Amino acid sequence: MISSPQNSTVMLTTNTSTEALLRATDTSTQVLLDVPIDGQEKRFYCVPATAKMIAAWHGYSFTQDYIYQKNGWDKW
Repeated sequence: MISSPQNSTVMLTTNTSTEALLRATDTSTQVLLDVPIDGQEKRFYCVPATAKMIAAWHGYSFTQDYIYQKNGWDKW
């Protein structure tokens, strides 16, 4: 177990489906992060929604509109 910046739990698990594909290594692992899920508020907000989830995991709070505007996409 690994702690995230928000003291949530990160679990290390063995990915058995990849083990069959990666027979050269038997230590295939993946990290599952406790990232908050936030859907797109508008149909073209996939990047702002993703950025908001990543920021939230790191302890920051932004709206999707703020992220969209800060990237200059509202000027197109």
